[in-house]
Amino acid sequence: MKWKISIFIIIATVLVTWGIINISNSNTIMKIYKTDIYSDDISIKNLMLINSNKELFIPGTYIVEKNTDKEIRDVGIFLEYGEKTLIDWVFQFDHLNSVKPPSDGRFTKVYIKRNDTITVKIFYTINDKEQIISRDIKVADILLEH
Repeated sequence: MKWKISIFIIIATVLVTWGIINISNSNTIMKIYKTDIYSDDISIKNLMLINSNKELFIPGTYIVEKNTDKEIRDVGIFLEYGEKTLIDWVFQFDHLNSVKPPSDGRFTKVYIKRNDTITVKIFYTINDKEQIISRDIKVADILLEH
């Protein structure tokens, strides 16, 4: 009789565990967005956003490149989603032609919807003149299908 109860407990535990795993997996929807931003002077390549369960992750794998031989100073990169600033990074190229971000970004309570827009702003000085590049990007256009 004890072995029947033990088997019943084992089967019940397996079924409950399987149910919990399936429920938690069905609620986990991961969306990956990738884009490049080009201008005459500066480009941002391989900018990725990974969104899952109201968490947003921006891997520090993107790169900012100079597209000119002219001196570019006081560069600011900003990524905005609604009222939230996701990237706020100011740097100098110095003698480099490309720069990688200092770290990854992780944000809680952020869920990007397919019809939303993100805004990328790049501020910099070239030939002693301030330049501003602002691009509104439709999220649906940069969603990687998987």
